[in-house]
Amino acid sequence: MNKLSKFLILAFVFIIMMSCATVVEFQLEHPPLVDMRNIHTITVIPLEWNVSGEYAHLAGDATQALTAGIRKVKAYRYVDPSIVKNIDASRYWEYIDVYVTGSIVNVASHDRTEIREEKRDDKTEIKEYVVRTVTVDIEYTYIRAIDAEALGVFHKTEKESVTFDNTARSSNWFVNLLLGVFFPRGTPPEKIARSAIKRLSNGMEREIVPWTALEKRRIEENARKDPAFKEAQKLVGRKKYFEALVLYKRIYEETGDVAAGYNTALLLEANGQFMDALALLEELNDRIVETGVNSPPYIRNEIENLKKIINELDILEDYKKRRAKGDASFAQIRGAMAVAAGNLNRSDAESVDLRRCKKIGEQVNVPRNKGSGLFLTLSVRS
Repeated sequence: MNKLSKFLILAFVFIIMMSCATVVEFQLEHPPLVDMRNIHTITVIPLEWNVSGEYAHLAGDATQALTAGIRKVKAYRYVDPSIVKNIDASRYWEYIDVYVTGSIVNVASHDRTEIREEKRDDKTEIKEYVVRTVTVDIEYTYIRAIDAEALGVFHKTEKESVTFDNTARSSNWFVNLLLGVFFPRGTPPEKIARSAIKRLSNGMEREIVPWTALEKRRIEENARKDPAFKEAQKLVGRKKYFEALVLYKRIYEETGDVAAGYNTALLLEANGQFMDALALLEELNDRIVETGVNSPPYIRNEIENLKKIINELDILEDYKKRRAKGDASFAQIRGAMAVAAGNLNRSDAESVDLRRCKKIGEQVNVPRNKGSGLFLTLSVRS
């Protein structure tokens, strides 16, 4: 038996074992991958402004994809980038909070030939097909305008494949050559690249707004085949998590069983009690370490996982508080400006951006009326 066969058998056995394992599932909300606290306006700086060379013809497509990804999220006001086209980046903060800038790193095309036998009218024909795959790599960065800090850098790769018949059209090689030159087959790589680029916007929501994902944890089994333990496991399998939590907790308190304690922690997570779950796992870990051996990897790994979850939840709570407070302040100042400015028309009011106030308490002069020379002074307070 060769190595590949052994690997496939082991992989199959592992899949069967995992499919039989009892799993706890729960939804967990995560903060944006980019720190968007105190952010209200955003834009995408067109890639074509800063690109030249072999990928310049695709820059506009990449800009459209990134813009589509940002604009599908309604949590922020999208600012037309033309407002900063002739302005130095150090002054972008006067108009926007965050801007996205990026570049196409690489575009590669690869053709793979496949020979197939096809039956037609009781005859077998040898056909040649070409699978053309184009890979596009792009890198983009979210930059906070006020201090030019990079809030997040993302590398994305998208692939698109097209299959076409490349069987010889004539028995004469010279005729085939001419046909290939004047009537080429297959979709041009550039067109395939444009199709791949469109998918770059997929998943961008996670970068700028909270997102929810399904978490899965595998229940540990009891070596002694305790009937109560089996009953608790069955409850988990039926997704009666609270009843299982009560039973596992009782088993742990009565026997001190490590697996029961671990499973109790997992069910506490499913119940949203992350701090309690962490405290229990750390208690288990300390108890085992005191015996002179290391605790099982699944306990140590879950401790680290929980610390990350708790940190993310703190960030998420802060994000929501700041967003709520910031949205309210933003709306109040906009309303006050419209009332106090009197003859300030709607389009002028919309063009005023509170990001001109760099710090809390700093003032900004807003024109009451174009050409009037009169100004309304506003300040942002906490």
